[in-house]
Amino acid sequence: MRTVVLLCSMLVVAISGLVCDAGAGCLSYGAYLHALGAYTGAQYARDMVLVDSRLVVADWQREFSILDASDPSRMALLGSLQLPSEPRGMDAHSAIACVSLDSREIQLIDIADPGSPAAVGSLAMPSGPRGLALAGDYAFVTASQFMGEEGVYVVDVSAPEHPWIVTRVEVGTIPDGIVIDGALAYVRTFYEIVVLDIVEPTAPVIIGRIEMPGQPGYLAFQGDYLYVVCESTEGDRYWGNGLYIVDRTDPAALRIVGSYAPEEEAPHSGIALWGDYAISSCGNLGIGFFDVADPTRPALVEYLGIQDYARPLIVHGDVLFGGGDGIVSYALTADLARPPVTPIAGTEQCVDFAVSGDYAYMLRSFGEELLIVDLRDPQVPAIAGRAPLDSDYSSAIAVTEEHPAGPFVYVGGNGHPDTTLIFDASDPTAPARVGELVIPRHPADLDVVGRYLYAAAGAAGVRIYDIAKPETPELVSVIDFDYSPSTITVVGERLYVGRRVLYFENLFIYDIADPADPVLLGLTQIAKSTHEVVIDGNLAFIADGTEGLLILDVGDPANLREVSRTRGIGELRDLFLDRGIVYATVMGGNAGAHLIDVNDPVAPRIIGFLRTGQASAIERIGDHALVADRLLSAVVAPLECAPALVEDAPRIVSAIDLRLSRNPARGELEIDLSLPGATAARLALFDPAGREVRVLREGRLERGTHRVRWDGKDQLGRRCAAGVYFVQVRTAGRSRGQSLVYFP
Repeated sequence: MRTVVLLCSMLVVAISGLVCDAGAGCLSYGAYLHALGAYTGAQYARDMVLVDSRLVVADWQREFSILDASDPSRMALLGSLQLPSEPRGMDAHSAIACVSLDSREIQLIDIADPGSPAAVGSLAMPSGPRGLALAGDYAFVTASQFMGEEGVYVVDVSAPEHPWIVTRVEVGTIPDGIVIDGALAYVRTFYEIVVLDIVEPTAPVIIGRIEMPGQPGYLAFQGDYLYVVCESTEGDRYWGNGLYIVDRTDPAALRIVGSYAPEEEAPHSGIALWGDYAISSCGNLGIGFFDVADPTRPALVEYLGIQDYARPLIVHGDVLFGGGDGIVSYALTADLARPPVTPIAGTEQCVDFAVSGDYAYMLRSFGEELLIVDLRDPQVPAIAGRAPLDSDYSSAIAVTEEHPAGPFVYVGGNGHPDTTLIFDASDPTAPARVGELVIPRHPADLDVVGRYLYAAAGAAGVRIYDIAKPETPELVSVIDFDYSPSTITVVGERLYVGRRVLYFENLFIYDIADPADPVLLGLTQIAKSTHEVVIDGNLAFIADGTEGLLILDVGDPANLREVSRTRGIGELRDLFLDRGIVYATVMGGNAGAHLIDVNDPVAPRIIGFLRTGQASAIERIGDHALVADRLLSAVVAPLECAPALVEDAPRIVSAIDLRLSRNPARGELEIDLSLPGATAARLALFDPAGREVRVLREGRLERGTHRVRWDGKDQLGRRCAAGVYFVQVRTAGRSRGQSLVYFP
């Protein structure tokens, strides 16, 4: 349930005198689709079912798990058991789960106590079971391992300890999955959808079938239509992949009325429905959202999400659950567009950068060129100057923050010898090469603090240089390492050194009050693959690779303690911290930057996602975030407006639904309010301070969808000012709300 009002908007600079803390142009990333949380204990879910507020999962690791998903941002394991073999399909209701197994049997599991699921019965099948669906006291199981024994088996599970086969129906070649809608069952075979009448479960009757362009892999239904995702390949070409919409008004005469199947970019994994959208995974392009308001013309809206090849997919209310490498929950919002960014032309293939003042110093084209980017006006960023470098794959850069002669830039090289180049950037339009520094190994990371340059130089250890004369650094001390250090951070009189070697200490803390004599204060194995470290007081925020965001208490360096860890959102590479929000870049097919609220460091909460591409580096510059990309242009993005005003995570509490016809909205607005049953309801609009602006609908409403129009005026008939408002419906003990960006 959402309980707070968003005060700032992606499009509003000043709202009726309201000033955003982060400055002009900030936005609320929670208004866009983003991950809420992840559970990584279940790897590669074969099937999952939502029962009340619990996710029942069967994964390829033969693990049967029950998760508490009442708060999707913090899914937690309730209970689990090991299955005898790999699962093929599953279904569940409040007391019983039924799993089809690769060992040619089905397993009945008592889940009445979710903390202690228990196998209570099993049944050997004549042919290898695959898909499975429960309906009352019966399990409908597709089986396709042996010719002559294929079909849909009806199994009586009224006594879970002693299930028995009632009958079998032949439906065609290689029956796979099955879903049930009331008295009809829809079966996926190798190339068809077959419809069974199961009014009499013990005697199913085939009443219709339709041949599909590809191999049906996933199926869902809503209203008069079936939504079928095909997942076939033929050689190096995709054969029949795509989303197909089938009119099912007459089960005896099914017909395809619409499709989205553009060869290799077609959806081919998983299917879920959300209002006027069909959701399906499109491989490493991400999760695709398709507008199916007109079933004859489905249209791609956007590829979003953070998972590759997510399957299965489940939608409940305004939450999407995706199964893949872990279970990820997403907040579904009315606006499916990406947050707005400003690309910087000519900055493609940027591997790293450093910031000083209003300028960013970038290593472009995989390190072949140094760019200086003017960011004084973040809305109109521009390249001010450039300089060629000696070799590609330069991957380390640092710049002096304050120097009487202007900024100096240090660029780590990868040549022979390993030469770090020094540039005088006092004139940003014409950086001048003024010196060289030979380091025995090319540096993986550089940092400049005050009059010292720190270099993480692989087998040459961490090297500290005096740069009182920037053109001619002088070696002050060397910290030897048995394995290569990869990242360094200097804060005050402490030096934090990270490395990426499994099963070894990967974070070291040194006292550098005297840079000529560093003293080791502490080290730890808690960090697994340190890519970046940010220090705030006694807390270290670490981009820990595939292990996610790690927060450590470093108040006592001799006794480092894990505060929390956020996993399941990709491979974290870089981060910065701004007013309680961590902005962390993620590498992968659907890369970008996650926003994680760490105001409570014990319980971080994912609040937004900024998708870019192969995001490599991120830094704050003024009131914006600068994100570098290994493939695409670097981008400038607004910061989150106000961390303290982030929405509460959606909870699975009801089927109340609230949809806005458009958001942002100009002029009149239509609001669709859907109720699961007849009830007294109150639909109202609130301003940023939480004051009621207008009651839009009040009284007893019947079950179904009610359309309410708002003319942009308050309770007294006055035109409302531009700003961010909050639309909320309340029923007995329940509420649902959504933020609205409004222009008169």
